[in-house]
Amino acid sequence: MADGKLKTTIDRLVELESTIHPTLHVYRWWRPDMALPAIWNWLTPGDVERPDNCRVRDLLRITVTIGVDPTAIAGEGDMLELEVYADLALPVFDAAIYGPDPLGQRQSRRRGFQTVTDRLGDAPILCLELPLEVNLDRTL
Repeated sequence: MADGKLKTTIDRLVELESTIHPTLHVYRWWRPDMALPAIWNWLTPGDVERPDNCRVRDLLRITVTIGVDPTAIAGEGDMLELEVYADLALPVFDAAIYGPDPLGQRQSRRRGFQTVTDRLGDAPILCLELPLEVNLDRTL
């Protein structure tokens, strides 16, 4: 049942993320001391609307990121590793997002996925980003 809470959504994401692969360190949010390979969540700017006099809807934009060390052993810290994690993660997220009770809310969707480079401290990392949109509906 949808409850309109960010905590519920992130709890569900962390639960899903922990099932992807045992080598993936799961972090609720980005941290500067993460061990790679890792998966974490980040909020990006969203929208808010008032569909009627009784409800407020926040459109959360959550980026789920999987990061790997590009300097690790060839085939284990590069794009090949991201391919493996993508093939494992997408079915897990899609089943939860498009099934009943999507991430504990009324509606959610995935906005594709992409690879990016980022930094963890001074070290470059390769990342797979999965942008999600989740509606948090609350009754006034």
